[in-house]
Amino acid sequence: MIRSTPYTTRIQFAVPPELLPDLRKLFKKQQGFEPLQADITSGDGLLQAVQETRPDVLVLDMMLPDLDAEQVLTALSSTRIPRYVLATAPRYEPLLCNLQRFKGVKGALPRALLLSPLLRHVIAGIAEGSDYFVPPPPVDQPRSGLTKDETILLALMAVGLDSNELAQELGRSMNVIYTSQSFLRKKLDVGTNEKAILAGIRNRMVAVFTDSSDRAA
Repeated sequence: MIRSTPYTTRIQFAVPPELLPDLRKLFKKQQGFEPLQADITSGDGLLQAVQETRPDVLVLDMMLPDLDAEQVLTALSSTRIPRYVLATAPRYEPLLCNLQRFKGVKGALPRALLLSPLLRHVIAGIAEGSDYFVPPPPVDQPRSGLTKDETILLALMAVGLDSNELAQELGRSMNVIYTSQSFLRKKLDVGTNEKAILAGIRNRMVAVFTDSSDRAA
């Protein structure tokens, strides 16, 4: 279940133009979210646009044309607008893996998961003050062998969705969810869903929400 927020979370997307229709569709009928309509498809004028739209969360693609990502994030760190930034990139760029040093950046998500149901849960958690950083894949770790759908399933399980919620979120029957979880456990060589989540975290395949105070401590 998506975490409830005490107000509507206003989201500004600064992403390549081909992603905008699907992102707006993803949030169109979701209570508690308001995707802003201003199109930001390059780094040129981004700071001014954000000041005008004043979003709660900025979803920022780090590979936008004309974007000096470090300069923009440094500038955003000195303001309270937006309150939070969720960064994305088409792959694990070095900057994407070291964003905690920028104030206000609360999460990093590979673009491969940007259009998945996971995004709504990530933004809901960020709006409540949690962090969500997908860890970089370790160079000495063999590939997990998971498909994209299995990775999304595991990530949603790590967020805390139960089987009923997974079925609703992914538009699948309970039997399909149970079967998918069974294949997932077999690939990870574990006996329970809880151990599958732990294996995913341990092997740095997924990240989980963490309270900001925990990170500060």
